[in-house]
Amino acid sequence: MLLNLENKKLLVLVVVFFCGNVSGIFLTRNYHSKTLAFFTVKRLPKIERQQPPYHSNPIVFLVAGQSNAANFAAAKTSADDRAYAFSQGVFYFCSDPLPGATGKRGSPWPILAQKVLDSGVSDCVVIASVGIGSTRIQDWRPGTAAFQNMVDTAIQLDTCNLPVSDVIWFQGEEDGAEETDYSTYLSSLTGIIGEFRHVAHGSTWHIVSTSHRAGAVWLPVRNAQIQASLELEDVVIGADMDALGSSFRSDGVHLNLDGQERIATDLYHSFFRTLKRSARHVP
Repeated sequence: MLLNLENKKLLVLVVVFFCGNVSGIFLTRNYHSKTLAFFTVKRLPKIERQQPPYHSNPIVFLVAGQSNAANFAAAKTSADDRAYAFSQGVFYFCSDPLPGATGKRGSPWPILAQKVLDSGVSDCVVIASVGIGSTRIQDWRPGTAAFQNMVDTAIQLDTCNLPVSDVIWFQGEEDGAEETDYSTYLSSLTGIIGEFRHVAHGSTWHIVSTSHRAGAVWLPVRNAQIQASLELEDVVIGADMDALGSSFRSDGVHLNLDGQERIATDLYHSFFRTLKRSARHVP
């Protein structure tokens, strides 16, 4: 049945109401018909949301690194509506694939957000994911576009009264493949952390130890990551990707669902270890 102008207006109002009240869905027209009489419902994780209400103890994670930090894991997951994704000044539902990072698949981050929420330590978790697949440590040095995006994201969050509390650094496989030397990786990583802290002063960094590429661990990169955690205050090894074998990986490199759960669980424990040590965010 064709719709007249009044019906079209009514339809638009219904669609807006529907999208505004049902989390994570939108409507698409069925193009097999020339009418607007039939619609289908699909998931859309990137629906914009209002800024979270003020919280005295929000947990704000900024995730940086390469593909395992981005949206290349096997399974798409979601957190409940107390969790938010953030990118370019806009808040979204925390549902894979997360906006702001490359890739179209899944990540460990909604799982991590849900674990933190379920613990009761906070009722607001924000994930700002800026991961870029196949990047090397030199692609994240101060002065690069990737580093500037980290800084800009932190500044945008701070203006929303949501300062970055925790940074997850998940990078190293590409440098393992290229056999980056220990000194180069260590100086680059400590430089990134030091410069970023001019913006996010109190952030705790959780490094995921990872250098595994083509079936082998590259010790110079791995040891540099460990050394950075020993040299710098509030920098810890939060998880060990190199320790995860093929049963945790979908293709030898990227995480499957078991791997996503494992990394999220390890980082959850890392978060609470640093939480207790520093007394930050404790309600």
